[in-house]
Amino acid sequence: EDRASAKANGRNVPGCSIAGGTFDTYLLEKARVVGHADGERTFHLFYQLLAAPGDEKVLYWTGLRDTTFDDFRYVGNSGCDEFDDGKDWEETRTALIDFGFEKGGEDSRLRTILRAVCAVLQLGNVAFGPDPSSDEGSLVSTPEELKKLSDVLGVPAREITAALTTRLIATAGETITVPLSPIAARDGCDALAKEIYSQVFEELVEAINRNMEPPPLASGDDASRRGWVSILDMFGFESFAVNRFEQLCINYANERIQNKYVMDTFLQLKEEYEEEGIDIYDFSKVDNSDVLHLIESPTGLIGVLNDECVRPKGSDESFVYKLKTIHKDSRRLKNDRLQRPHEFCVSHFAGDVKYDARNFISSNQDQLRKLLLDCASTSTNELISRRFKATIEASKKVQSNFRRRRAP
Repeated sequence: EDRASAKANGRNVPGCSIAGGTFDTYLLEKARVVGHADGERTFHLFYQLLAAPGDEKVLYWTGLRDTTFDDFRYVGNSGCDEFDDGKDWEETRTALIDFGFEKGGEDSRLRTILRAVCAVLQLGNVAFGPDPSSDEGSLVSTPEELKKLSDVLGVPAREITAALTTRLIATAGETITVPLSPIAARDGCDALAKEIYSQVFEELVEAINRNMEPPPLASGDDASRRGWVSILDMFGFESFAVNRFEQLCINYANERIQNKYVMDTFLQLKEEYEEEGIDIYDFSKVDNSDVLHLIESPTGLIGVLNDECVRPKGSDESFVYKLKTIHKDSRRLKNDRLQRPHEFCVSHFAGDVKYDARNFISSNQDQLRKLLLDCASTSTNELISRRFKATIEASKKVQSNFRRRRAP
C-alpha cells in the first residue's frame, strides 16, 4: 500500500530515508595488481586511465604519453572487449571529483592519487637480472624504466635500486645489508606495487566515508529511530585453475555466510518440525560446521598458518605438511597422493577446491621490507609518503608494545 492511499484510509505507513553510509574493506585482492589469468583483467582503473584522452593523461604524468595497455606489464591486453574504458574513465573521474579529489594544478588531490596509480603501473616495468659482481645479488636491467619510476615516485633512482635489490638483517649490535637475487628483487617490487595500490584504495574508502557520513542527530531526536542495514558485497565461491590465499579468504567468508544462513533458517525449522513430530531431511546435508572447524579452530588452517608465520624458518610446504598431519582424519581435507608438497584440497560447502599454498606465508604476513617502506615514505607524492609514514609509525608502536609485554 502506498503512502497516499494509506493516508486516505486513515492509516499511517512508517517511512525511512537514507541518512548516510560507511564502507569497510574486508579483502582487497592485491594479487590481481601484479598478475591475472588469460581472459581476465587487472583492476579496471588501470585500463580506464590508459584509455583517457592523450592530452589529459600527460597532465597526470608525462610518462603516460602515447601509452596503451601493452606498454605496462601488469596490464597487457586481456582480450576482454566488452568494456568501454574511455567512457568508463569519464564516469570514474567525475566520481573522484565528487568525492573530494578536486582538479587543479600540480598539487591537486586528483593528480596526486592518479600519479600514485601510475607508480604502481611503472613498478611492473622494472626488470632485474644477475649482478656480475655478486654471486647472489641482482641489479636493475631496465635503467630507462627505473628512470621513469624515479620520476613518478619522486625518489632518486639509486635509492630505489638499493631498496629493491638489498635487504637489512639486524644482528647483535649491527645491521647488515644483504643482496637479493633477481627473483627476490622482483617479488619485492611486486609487493611494493600491491601495497601502494592498497593505500590508494584505502584513501578512496576514507574519502567516500567522509562524504557519506550521516549527519549528527538533532537535539531531542530519538537515537533508536536511526538503524543500520549491513550489506556484504563479494563474489561467491571461487575455484580457478590455480587457487591462492585470496581465494581461501573469499571461500572462508562464503562458508561463514552459509553457516549463518543454515543456523538462522534450517536449524530453527528443524527444531520446530521436531517439536511437532514432522520428519525432515538430513540436516547434515546443509551443515558446514565441520568445514569451519577445519579452517578456524585453534589447530585449524588459520591457526597452523599463523604459527608457521612466526617460526624463524617457517615455509609454505611445512604449513601444508602440518595441516595434513593434524587433520588427516578430516573428511573436509582431501589428501591425494598426486598433490604436490605445496598443495592441499578443501571440500567446501560448494565443492572441492585445490589450493596452491605457495606465498601463503608472505600473503598472511603482508609485510614490506624495511628498505621498501623507508623508500616509499620519502616519495614526493603526498599520498604515498603520508600513508607509508603512518604505516612505519604503526609498526613501531606494535614493536614497542611487544617489547613491553616481554619485559620482566
